[in-house]
Amino acid sequence: MIKKKKKRYSFDNAIARRIIIVVIVLLLIIVGIALACGLWLNPERLAMNKLEEMAREYYENYTYESLARNAESDEELAELMKRYVERGFAPVNLRQLLLYDDQKNMKDGGYLREICDENETSVKFYPEIPYDKQSYRIDYRLDCDFEK
Repeated sequence: MIKKKKKRYSFDNAIARRIIIVVIVLLLIIVGIALACGLWLNPERLAMNKLEEMAREYYENYTYESLARNAESDEELAELMKRYVERGFAPVNLRQLLLYDDQKNMKDGGYLREICDENETSVKFYPEIPYDKQSYRIDYRLDCDFEK
């Protein structure tokens, strides 16, 4: 019976294999990070996040506060809000969102003017039960070119 000799890897081959494995793992991590950043830093997502933030701020700190201030009671406010449940409040265009509140949004979200039409991009608010500050939904109408 002939015995086969086991192949022995030299010390250099083992190190080379480990280096190759480490390089492959690092490349996979880098590709994963690049894909995640591409999805997270997406111009469309960034614009939508800023538009949502401005819209929430506008409704909660301006629209709702104005209506609550003018209503004599919570019941009167609820009755007023019920009128707008189906049809919603008048649309608010991007220009209004950027200019209200001493133009604070113009500083933070002014870049939206470069990619979205200020007059055609708008939001519309629909109050929802229990008609408090955070009970509403927003419909967005976008006229944006995210390739810019």
